[in-house]
Amino acid sequence: VRLGQESPAILLKPRVPVRSIVVLLSGGTEGKQELSIGNLRKGKLRELPFRQKKEGTAEFDAHFKVKWQDKTTSEFRFTFGVTVVGKLKVELGQSDVNLDGQTLAFRANRGIASAEVVVWGEGVQPIGKGVAQYNGASGRQQVAWEQTPGTIRKLELKVVDASGFWAGVEVRPFFVEPREDQIFFASGSSEVESTEIPKLEKTLRWIQEGIAAAKSQAGVQLGMRLYVGGYTDTVGSADANRKLSSNRAASIARFFRNRGVRIQILYQGFGESALAVQTGDNVDNERNRRTVYVLSSQKPPASATFPTQRWRALR
Repeated sequence: VRLGQESPAILLKPRVPVRSIVVLLSGGTEGKQELSIGNLRKGKLRELPFRQKKEGTAEFDAHFKVKWQDKTTSEFRFTFGVTVVGKLKVELGQSDVNLDGQTLAFRANRGIASAEVVVWGEGVQPIGKGVAQYNGASGRQQVAWEQTPGTIRKLELKVVDASGFWAGVEVRPFFVEPREDQIFFASGSSEVESTEIPKLEKTLRWIQEGIAAAKSQAGVQLGMRLYVGGYTDTVGSADANRKLSSNRAASIARFFRNRGVRIQILYQGFGESALAVQTGDNVDNERNRRTVYVLSSQKPPASATFPTQRWRALR
């Protein structure tokens, strides 16, 4: 039974009618107790609750005195154990959730039998699940999961102790829908032009609002990251464009850092490998010279927009 929520009880279900039962109970931490009940009908389930307020397992001796409907009497006794458990507490923090590595660590206040994590994606659809067995282990534990590709919207952790009681924790990773800018650079340059700063100031406000919204979200707080992806058109070689787009993404990332963005910033240059508008080679198209931002507590999944996962952290 759960401490402070339930009382242990002897359950009675007689096969024949009973006039009365008296139980002399000894053991536990509450001293001797006398329990009684009268007029038990055949097949009717009745409870005899008793006191045991201390957490832990205790042994009891029950001496029964029974008076049957025909006024005859019987006596018998038996022993049994009672386990009283406190509230199962499960704790985890920001550093315990590894969305990219698909693992979740937690701590419970007593030995546990198992844990299950269910991963929810877009549209409240399950995209992953993990189960682990612990055989009564205590302390910090970990459960891993497998999932199909997608943005994680929610994690549900259920931890079960050795007595079958459980506790749940919900984790809601934060994600802001991607934003795109048309930031123009001089040919072959990665230096941010003064004419482009107003655009970046608008994106800066978008970042600040997203961070503030994440902090106000209930549940386990996960670290936020800003991902900056740079892209070019098809003018020039693919290798040169990839390097140029990486340098430009890094310049934009440094702009946000210099303006006070303190969360982790990662960047990557995709060059002409993820065109917004499909063109032939050496075609000057301004829609393909773009920057895409993602504000999230998890790595953006591979997609047509992010075909590779070689993100670099801004130092």
